[in-house]
Amino acid sequence: MDTLIDALREQAQRHPQRCFVRSADGELSYQEFVSAVSRCATGLDLIGVREGDRVAVMLRNHFEHLVLVYALKRVNAVHVPVSIHLKSAGVELLLDDVRPHLLFAEAEFADVVRAASQRSRVRPRQVWRRPSEELLREGDDLGAVLDCGRPTVDTVWYDLDRLDQVSYTSGTTGAPKGAKLTDRYLQLGARSARDLASIGPADNLLLWEPLYHGGGWTAIYAAILAGASVSMVEKFSASRCWDQTREFGCTRLHYLGAVVNLLLKQQPRDDDADNPVEIAWGAACPQDSWVRFEERFGVEVREGYGLTEGADFALLNIDGPVGSMGRPIPEFEAWVESQPGVRAPQGSPGELVLRPHAEKLTMAGFFRNGEASERVLSGGLVRTGDLAVELEDGYFGFQGRVTDSLRRRGENVSAWEVERVAEQNPEITEAAVIGVPSEMGEEDIKIFIRREPGSDIGPEAVLEWCRERLAYYQVPRYVEFVEDFPRGATQRVRKSALSRDVEGVYDAEGAQ
Repeated sequence: MDTLIDALREQAQRHPQRCFVRSADGELSYQEFVSAVSRCATGLDLIGVREGDRVAVMLRNHFEHLVLVYALKRVNAVHVPVSIHLKSAGVELLLDDVRPHLLFAEAEFADVVRAASQRSRVRPRQVWRRPSEELLREGDDLGAVLDCGRPTVDTVWYDLDRLDQVSYTSGTTGAPKGAKLTDRYLQLGARSARDLASIGPADNLLLWEPLYHGGGWTAIYAAILAGASVSMVEKFSASRCWDQTREFGCTRLHYLGAVVNLLLKQQPRDDDADNPVEIAWGAACPQDSWVRFEERFGVEVREGYGLTEGADFALLNIDGPVGSMGRPIPEFEAWVESQPGVRAPQGSPGELVLRPHAEKLTMAGFFRNGEASERVLSGGLVRTGDLAVELEDGYFGFQGRVTDSLRRRGENVSAWEVERVAEQNPEITEAAVIGVPSEMGEEDIKIFIRREPGSDIGPEAVLEWCRERLAYYQVPRYVEFVEDFPRGATQRVRKSALSRDVEGVYDAEGAQ
């Protein structure tokens, strides 16, 4: 099995002039990209980057970001993606945990990086993109690293099981944790993505995901394995997405989180189905939106399931039932447990458990956190923390998060289920549910609602809609309206940032 470095070289040798990546700034062929990576690898060597060094990268989506990360592979350094949306406290946590040797960042993030470095126990060497003269006095210029003028000669051995990346989770339960990912892990995810979306050499993928998120790199690696092209935009835009696919001629569209519903909520246009996309692939497509999305935009939806700790895509639904996450890929076995060690009968919900058929397919553990690694990777199993149900013919359906469940009036409530029902209301664009402290013990339910444009739906109407469709204990007590939600890289709502405060919020019990 070749490495991702080998896969890129092979495509450059077979199709040197084929476009690998394009954006509004131009395009690079496979051969041009390989040459740029080689020059950058020499630049990294000249500034002292060595095998095994951890290198943090806090850059926006552009060609330089792609070149830098592939050059880190060339010198066997470890890539540590850093969200460009982190404030100084978040960067400080990451620096203290991963202790990078270098930090590459946009000059616009200088204040954030400086503040984090001043409080952190470690102060990595800093390399800036488009720095001012002041920044150059305290760091290096990425431009000089990228183009040192001569290609590098390989002097290292590339290993499938070497540590390629430390990818930090969102930290929904405690501090963020760094998942240790190998070339073997990343390549398995890319192969599965390629198969799920039937990506071939003639295809062109719209790359909207931020490159600090694993979904973006899975798409890039899948394109390389297939010899396909990627068209890169700075960020996701629901209003411009389909026009971007037309502009670049994209045949494949990746979705995550709320992307499907965000696109469906756009004002219908006569040319909605007049786009070059053939397959939309990803994870978390709502079952109620699946067919509507296919019919409105003239695409085929391909759904999968994965998680950082286990595999990018452990389940694939290429031609199975609508709403299913799919069946396990050949490298994994999957089942549902009603409680640890007890398999749930078909049709009954429980935690989804994965078991790889070989060693070293999952993440290699959490960085400096053996206790958390053991909780997730115990006895050769991956305990996903996701609720699922086994369907017919080996398919699985998603039921929400184990950790996204609430306990109310002696009953377990799935936040995902309440959100799904609320979002079926034509006047509601999006909903998010959290638990808030209850004077009766356990929790009460607070729902956040983003209305459809022009809607003036009130809290009573929202709750009446829920009462007609949910069990009494599932109906929210509190209703708060918002213009938008705080979001992560996949456009998924960051529930940790939602207010637990109920002062001044509509209270169904107080209104009675």
